Amino acid sequence: MDGTVGSARSQSSVRALRGVVSSARARLDAVGGLRRRATRRDVTDSAEPARGPAALLSPARAIVPFRGRVAELDELTTWCWAGRAGRVRLLLGSGGVGKTRLAAELARRLSSDGWLCVDVPDGEEAAAAERYLRSDPGARRVLLVLDRGETRRGLGTLLAALSAVRDTHVRVLVLAREDGPWWSRRESDSPAVRALVEDAVTTDLGPRLTPGQDHAAVAEAAVRAFAAALDVPVPRVRVLVRGPVPRVLDLHAAALVGVLTAPRPDDGAPAGTGEADAVDPAAPVDEIVVDVSGALTDLLALERRAGAASDPGAGPSGPDRITGRRVIDEVVAAPRAARARLTVLDQQDSFHLAAILARALHELPDDAEAFAPVAGLLEDLVERMPDEGDLLAAVAGALPDASPALAGLRADLLERVLDKVDPEDRTIVTTLLRELGDALADLGRRDEALAARQEAADIARALVADDGDRHVPDLAGALTDLGAAHHELGQAAPARACADESVALWRSLATGRPGRFLAGTVRAVDLLAATLTAAGDGAGSLAAQEEALQLRRTLVARDRERHLRGLAGALERFAGSLAAHGRTAAALPVTVQACDAFRVAAQAHSERDVPALARVLAELASRYVELGRPAEALPPALEAVNLRRVLVRDHAGDRYLPELGQALSRLGAVYSELRRPQQALPVQREAVAIRRTLVEQDRKDGLVADLAGSLSNLGVTYSGLGRPAEALPLDQEAADLRRDLARRHPDRYLADLGDSLSNLGVRLAELGRPRDAVGPAQEAVHIRRDLAEAGGPRARADLAAALVNLGATYADLGRPAEAMTPTREAVRLRRDLVGQNPARYLPDLASALSNLAAQRADSGEARSALEPALEAVRIRRELARTSPHRYSADLNRSLTVLAIVHEELGDRGAAVLARAEVGAVSHRGAGLAPGVTPA
Repeated sequence: MDGTVGSARSQSSVRALRGVVSSARARLDAVGGLRRRATRRDVTDSAEPARGPAALLSPARAIVPFRGRVAELDELTTWCWAGRAGRVRLLLGSGGVGKTRLAAELARRLSSDGWLCVDVPDGEEAAAAERYLRSDPGARRVLLVLDRGETRRGLGTLLAALSAVRDTHVRVLVLAREDGPWWSRRESDSPAVRALVEDAVTTDLGPRLTPGQDHAAVAEAAVRAFAAALDVPVPRVRVLVRGPVPRVLDLHAAALVGVLTAPRPDDGAPAGTGEADAVDPAAPVDEIVVDVSGALTDLLALERRAGAASDPGAGPSGPDRITGRRVIDEVVAAPRAARARLTVLDQQDSFHLAAILARALHELPDDAEAFAPVAGLLEDLVERMPDEGDLLAAVAGALPDASPALAGLRADLLERVLDKVDPEDRTIVTTLLRELGDALADLGRRDEALAARQEAADIARALVADDGDRHVPDLAGALTDLGAAHHELGQAAPARACADESVALWRSLATGRPGRFLAGTVRAVDLLAATLTAAGDGAGSLAAQEEALQLRRTLVARDRERHLRGLAGALERFAGSLAAHGRTAAALPVTVQACDAFRVAAQAHSERDVPALARVLAELASRYVELGRPAEALPPALEAVNLRRVLVRDHAGDRYLPELGQALSRLGAVYSELRRPQQALPVQREAVAIRRTLVEQDRKDGLVADLAGSLSNLGVTYSGLGRPAEALPLDQEAADLRRDLARRHPDRYLADLGDSLSNLGVRLAELGRPRDAVGPAQEAVHIRRDLAEAGGPRARADLAAALVNLGATYADLGRPAEAMTPTREAVRLRRDLVGQNPARYLPDLASALSNLAAQRADSGEARSALEPALEAVRIRRELARTSPHRYSADLNRSLTVLAIVHEELGDRGAAVLARAEVGAVSHRGAGLAPGVTPA
């Protein structure tokens, strides 16, 4: 969205807006917007001067009445009053979900019950500690609130003071976007502070204010509140929500845009945002339509038109997320001018701007165009900052922890901090070295990461030797990191040694304090599972993964919001491991549990967890197909496609386009398994188009492999529709792409080449060119035989399919005797596979048996053909009874073969009965699968 309003009234709208903003400033200043110059500032005090419309969204002003968050408020209130609860709590959530407003509402309610609730300004932590902690607070209960905790240089000072206070009536609430090194670093401050940090509880806020949130009701309440604050009539505003659950800030911003762009008595026609007008031209003429996805952009555009000044160095105007967006807009629009401003900033302003930029980067993972200049400006700013350890560490703490793109800046910051830390302070050095190892690993500098982690482990081991048990958690964590570094470098023996030692240490720690050390134990057991997998110990790895799952279930039982996502990911990985070991049936319920967990997480944190939910739904569909249950695969496959379409639509660039291509490809495969090629065709065509576009942009091996897979699938679909001439060039292109990939990376792509060669042989045979089909069919058997020797059930199934195709090719050439050799081998392989997974492989066995019967009959061996012909008919009768639309055509083919065998044996009566059954099956199957051409 470009933030423009209706062109017919743009000039009058700007004049009206300027008047509205001016009126709002005067009104808010008069009501209570003046800064209070007192030694204590209550959380509920207004502390920011109004500068532009965005200031109306400031949590301190609380213009919109607080709503929702009942469970979170009850949880936080209980924590405050409970005498034995941990005295520190983290309140986490992305920018704009309402952390500051929730903390203010908690303070308001506690204040009415006699609590002293204090919003500790940045930089005044030491003063707050002196006033409220070191002095005797008496019997009065105290809540200290620290917003933007990840950039608080004085947080350690305040926590140290708190650790010395035995009064359980003091509570500290720390607000941040995410926890991470900035928080875990506090464990190295002192044993007492470590105890506070380890006992801290976390509340993780998602975007929903209430279960089943009514977005329209939230927006409507905000419209009324903003209209009252601006002393204007309440307009009709409709907020469009078309993507994931929006954050409350976006809903409020959309409502404010609607109020500010509503017609005034001296204006003409009503206005809406430019994009919204295009989206819904049929909206009533007196209704303002605002798209929530562009509301912040629209609001900032209105600020610029109204002449609201932006001064990032002077502190926030409105919520942090809006301040960050202002700075981002300025940096992207004029990067040279933004850099020029750095030269005039003093240290405090430099730090303030660095914190704004760091927090803003949390919002930009999907916007590469904006991410690069903002990250670049932050790097320039950091270079100019003095080498003060606490200042540099605070900036490092504000960086998005999961952003590999910022790993270089994080590594540079940590190295500078390490240079300034007293080497005798071995605990903090260990912590910083572990963080540096993580950053270097993200950069792909694995040898350097190993060195940093080795040094951290050595120091931690010396601390344990010198100072006893209190440093055992440091050693256990450092060994886990070190083992991961060895594992990433393929150094199996030292990785396993570290994993064994760290698991033993964590288990010992957890014996006495299971709650405190459970998370560390999980990480160590995860590492152990990975090392066992690398060593080829599948059973041991599965056992370790099951142990980690149980530990994670305990964590979820204690803190669902914080640990549910970790459990969901572990369930997904465990299901994948089970499937890789041929235990698809066991993997299915685990995959269902992973879907359920990700669905719950997505409902609370939609922006982060929708991609994961879509991925696991696609995996669930594949599991059902593997188990021969394609009808059950269809709903999750469709849902995965729909979720990924929304992600592609709502995010800039091609970030989610590869995943959409994958979901479409899997959906097409499900339709093919259901013998519904006409429904598979448009899906597979779209998958090919997406993947071809991606390859044209970047010929990475993975993208080329994806394109080859979709080309192959589309070829199969055309073949199922009886259009082999259209399938042949697709199969040939797929084979060419895969041959090149297999030449360079045989371990990864040779199996795929075997698939394409087998398909190519089938297609040539379908076009009446069996002589040309022999070469690719033979090569496919050769490739798949080599792979089957060391492979599992899937590799043997692939070999059986290639053998069946080769046998059919020989039969087409009139060489039935040669055809029987590969077909008999395929029957043996498929019979063994049926013993492991009947639902998946019975249809394949019936196909091979029917082919073998036909080839024996063609060779004049009718008597030996009777047994496989009868067995094929028995299997396919049962399959057609339960799924007639899928298997009726197959049954007819086997009945026809059986009739021919009976005729060859002179049993005309049995032959007549078999042919009569063919007609009956065709009649029963008619209309069951409209538009489906038998495969």
